[in-house]
Amino acid sequence: MKTIRVSLPTYNALTDTNPDHYALYADEDWILIKEKARGTVNGQDENVTHSLNYYPHFYTYGEISPGRFQIMTGYNLFGDFRSFADSTKLYLGNTTGGDKDMRYFIFYDNIPE
Repeated sequence: MKTIRVSLPTYNALTDTNPDHYALYADEDWILIKEKARGTVNGQDENVTHSLNYYPHFYTYGEISPGRFQIMTGYNLFGDFRSFADSTKLYLGNTTGGDKDMRYFIFYDNIPE
């Protein structure tokens, strides 16, 4: 069996058994990636404050038809949706001309600038 554990500061990855004390815990056929927030916004341009003071890992999706979503990428000149983050907010953009649902998932993982 393979095991990968990355503990948070002050915890020992070799001895600590509490998964809440890890940034990454891949053990016993499961993996833990810590989620900060998730939600749905509706409109043209929306901002979600995360206040992490770093660029977080995130996933965003735009509604292409009722109940169907596609992943949003950064700036795409020809795309209907856009998303990017800075150290305090996640920015979601909808260029379709109508109000569409945009879903987001923000994680505690730090993405280097």
